[in-house]
Amino acid sequence: PRGWKLIEAVGLVATMIGVSSLVVATDLPIIFLLFPILGWAAWRFQQPGAAPAALLVSLFATWAAVEGRGLFDGVSLSARMFTLQAFNASVAFTSCLFAAVVSDRARARLALEEAAAALEERVSQRTAELSVAHDRLAEAQQLARLGSWDWDVGAGKVHWSGEMYRMHGLPPEETITFDRAIELTLPEDRARIQANVARALSNDGGEVPDIEYGIVRPDGETRVLLGRARVVRAEDGSALRMIGTVQDVTERRELEREHRIAETLQQALLPDRLPDLVGIRLAARYVAAEEGSAAGGDWYD
Repeated sequence: PRGWKLIEAVGLVATMIGVSSLVVATDLPIIFLLFPILGWAAWRFQQPGAAPAALLVSLFATWAAVEGRGLFDGVSLSARMFTLQAFNASVAFTSCLFAAVVSDRARARLALEEAAAALEERVSQRTAELSVAHDRLAEAQQLARLGSWDWDVGAGKVHWSGEMYRMHGLPPEETITFDRAIELTLPEDRARIQANVARALSNDGGEVPDIEYGIVRPDGETRVLLGRARVVRAEDGSALRMIGTVQDVTERRELEREHRIAETLQQALLPDRLPDLVGIRLAARYVAAEEGSAAGGDWYD
């Protein structure tokens, strides 16, 4: 606080006056008592405090030299002048040196604080950007019905994205393991998945093949998923992690099934061969309503 700073300055001046008058007026070798006080002035008040302190000590020394007291008692005028100049120079150099060191440390501390504040701001900004990116990624995964997962093979921990939990109808706070994920698949698909994983985790497993399988949600609904994965290996070839994506293709497979039914029905409605009449050549043309589709035709000639 400013009030305490003023009180400290008054105490420093009083101490400086008392010690300076004692040092220059006595024959005792106690001149070293000045240097801690000069250091105090430079440390607490830097250059604005060190310069007046040095000036005050020099004034007392000049007074003692003029009066011939203390260090200057019984010496010639030339010796008195030399001692005074050496003393004043030592005091001024010491004060300026202390003040410069303290000022450099203060500037370095200020620069460090500014750098820390700037770094904290960048971290906060980056954290906000990552949060936005995470939200957008979650929205994109939800729109595409595409989830991601990461399996730490050594620790046995599995991390699921939010879409994986929604896809499987599980609460996001549930802990997922490989065995738990296998329990959610259809019984006829479990052996195939486990065989693929075992082969992928072996040192010569190679690439992990894409796999389509079914799951049963806790509400009894069956979904069809398409899984893609790859193994992250150590230098010795051992598996460290397994990462992948899962896409819900239930609606796509249902549309394909309906399309096959419609195509079969369409073909059943058309004649498989034209009549064979003597002297008449017959031909037929069929045009589907949608380009690239074999069903849904509305023109037959």
